[in-house]
Amino acid sequence: MDDRFIWINSIAAIDHRTFPEGGFMKKWRVSITFLIVCILLTGCWSSTPVEELSMEIGVALDSAEQNENEEATQQGGGGKPMPKQIMSTYQFAIPQGSGGSGMKSGAASSSTRNYYNMSEVSDSMFEALRALSLRTRRTPIGHHLKVIVIGEKLARSTKFSELIDFFSRDNDIRPSVLLYVSKGKARDVLENALPGQTPSFVLEGIFVNRSRSTRIWEPVS
Repeated sequence: MDDRFIWINSIAAIDHRTFPEGGFMKKWRVSITFLIVCILLTGCWSSTPVEELSMEIGVALDSAEQNENEEATQQGGGGKPMPKQIMSTYQFAIPQGSGGSGMKSGAASSSTRNYYNMSEVSDSMFEALRALSLRTRRTPIGHHLKVIVIGEKLARSTKFSELIDFFSRDNDIRPSVLLYVSKGKARDVLENALPGQTPSFVLEGIFVNRSRSTRIWEPVS
């Protein structure tokens, strides 16, 4: 019984000599602190190079043109009308690192388009964006969306709340996006720009210069 007591006491003595009072807990605190710092300094684990993203800068919405057969089948089963088809035209900026205009100089760069447009006909904005995702290897993102242009025909036949509902609910899109209504087709607006300029950025600049002309009305809400 005494030998057993002496053995336990000797183990405690060795532990005390190896880890001085408070030393063991101090080492644990340092290790945990070091681990937390390493986790916080790892950067953006889900980041994607800008060259691998399709940055949306403009969207044009138009009523989809229908032929006679499509108009005849517009009436769905049970007398229920089918959803209206909308042509969505997305304008994407070409990153300089992916071989865009920023890689060239001189007269060649001024005549090169630094954007491209893609159109899709669908029942909703959600369906159109998903369809566009299957036509390009780059992931479309709306963080830098500047303008939304709605064609006159579509604006007269559809409520604005229905047209912009998707954009107002998307967390990637900023609420400061400018909303325009065009005469004629909205997609033509995203094609009309001087060489070397981007239509979406031009529309944004026109709005900024509204104080210089009485032909531009004040924003409405």
